[in-house]
Amino acid sequence: MTTIQKMDIIEILEIPRRLVVILTPTTTIPTILNEYMNREGLNLSQFAKQTGVNVGSLSYILNGNRTLSIEQLDLITEAMGLAKGYFYDQYFKEVLVESVPNWRKIKPFLYGCAEPSGSNYYL
Repeated sequence: MTTIQKMDIIEILEIPRRLVVILTPTTTIPTILNEYMNREGLNLSQFAKQTGVNVGSLSYILNGNRTLSIEQLDLITEAMGLAKGYFYDQYFKEVLVESVPNWRKIKPFLYGCAEPSGSNYYL
């Protein structure tokens, strides 16, 4: 019979589950969020609680009746286990290119991009 000594112990590292989102030209952030909720078995209230975004606001966002603020996007991204800025490219296309520019939305986006953990955009 073999005895295990302290020096024989092997450290086992737990690798966290990774979420990878593949975007197509027709993919929107609300579509991604709805698919994530379905995959995780979350209802609207559960997802709102997980993200810290008001349930009414989240409902409007998911139904395409309101655009996300960058702060809401950061909360949602973090709750999904993704790096801050993960959806910034898509956000730029959906909110800043396809709509009338709004300084209240542009300013936090630019600050977020300038942070080291932000998007790949360079200012």
